[in-house]
Amino acid sequence: MVKNFLCIFFALIMIIGMTAPVCAALPNNDGIQYVNVTEKKVEISAYNYLIIDIELKALSGTAYYNGNVKITKITGSNTGVVANWTGLNSSSSTFTFYDDSITADYGTYVLEFSILAIRNGKMDVINETRYATK
Repeated sequence: MVKNFLCIFFALIMIIGMTAPVCAALPNNDGIQYVNVTEKKVEISAYNYLIIDIELKALSGTAYYNGNVKITKITGSNTGVVANWTGLNSSSSTFTFYDDSITADYGTYVLEFSILAIRNGKMDVINETRYATK
């Protein structure tokens, strides 16, 4: 009797385990779960120049579309949009953007970054905001 119960019990566990989803959302380094993106780094720092460093890594077959990077100075003199890059795309599963060509004056800068990561009809919408003060 006990053997029959154990056989049925383990058979049910195996059936339930086999029906669990194979592809689940992967946790990201900031706690947000994405379907495609597995690693994300979005940074800005202000020294003599602004340093913008963005890197996304995703599952194989992921492509990136409609990326935008906007830098706005919000405090200090000469506030307003400092730089704006639009239409950033990549067919690689890794997306990188780096720039260190903008001279930084004293004040606070905002980095706004957005992009779509698409793979097999599944889409991640990445929207990030970062601040840096010199």
